[in-house]
Amino acid sequence: QDVELHPFDTDVNVDWPKPEKEYILSQKDVNAKTLKELLPHLRSLSEKEKLGSTPLSPFGLGESKSVDYVVMGATGFFGTKVVSLLKEQKKNFACMPQSVRLSNRKAIETYLDKWQPKYVINCAGTAGKPNIGWCESNQAETIDINVTGQLNVAEACRQRNIHCTLFGTGCLYYYDKDHPMGSGRGYTEEDKPNFTGNFYGRMRIVLEDLVKSYPNVLSLRIAFPIDGHMHPRSLVAKLLKYPKITSTPTSYTVMDSLFPLITSMAEKGLVGIYNFTNPGVTTNGDILRMYKKIVDPTHTWEDVETPQSSVPRAYSELNVSKLSKHFKVPSVTKAIALAFESAKKRDEAAC
Repeated sequence: QDVELHPFDTDVNVDWPKPEKEYILSQKDVNAKTLKELLPHLRSLSEKEKLGSTPLSPFGLGESKSVDYVVMGATGFFGTKVVSLLKEQKKNFACMPQSVRLSNRKAIETYLDKWQPKYVINCAGTAGKPNIGWCESNQAETIDINVTGQLNVAEACRQRNIHCTLFGTGCLYYYDKDHPMGSGRGYTEEDKPNFTGNFYGRMRIVLEDLVKSYPNVLSLRIAFPIDGHMHPRSLVAKLLKYPKITSTPTSYTVMDSLFPLITSMAEKGLVGIYNFTNPGVTTNGDILRMYKKIVDPTHTWEDVETPQSSVPRAYSELNVSKLSKHFKVPSVTKAIALAFESAKKRDEAAC
């Protein structure tokens, strides 16, 4: 009987050679399915680093039995950011193998029992391929991943008294008479979502209602995520590809300033729903103007008016008072500027 095993699974217990610099891989090997999954982590084999108290293998699988953190969806947009931060913060962590799907609660529980973590950060989910329009024509799969799968993780953690962090969306509202554009009156976590214009968002609302029953779950609302490292799925990386830009003031999540708070939130035992955006609002056009000023003065685009529509769009200001009670969070414009300044320094250092 064939059994699927991750090559860096601690049960396999293979002492993989650690090269002086890095592995030499043929193009065929690079394109292989297994190596595609592991490639982001292979080069760390050559680094003699201790992350927290446990030396970690390339996929974050701890050599000791227990770890403090387990990351699910470690190779995705949010997951790679979380893994990088856990390394920077020298946390003792492990990454769930990508072969363990959200629908496979038994496999999830097996790893949780093996690693006995205090905290799980679940970055796995789908926002559609290539965009949320995919969710409209793949509704059952969307439910399986973004609702049932998330609950599998939450319940497996609840049964083991493990704190569980999930990622939701902040794009659940549009400006209305009680929260008009430019008023500064943002939507709080207690306000009922009023944007139901796509299936993806409706399922996020369903999930939020359900996880309220879990005393161990922290649900973070992300809106238009900005990554100073310019991940391809970051908002700015997308905006840079467009020759024409529309602008509506809205809330944004600047990952560089907010994601480092995730471990502190878990360790403080914070649970419930949090608007996970920076204070204030800005626009796509203003973001590109900051990018042009700080990073690339040669970048050009055309500002165009947002088309008038009777159908609301998920643009709004989120109130972050709940988050600000625990942490000092920079305004959205300041956070974006800091992220761009760091990006500029990295670019200069690479030259």
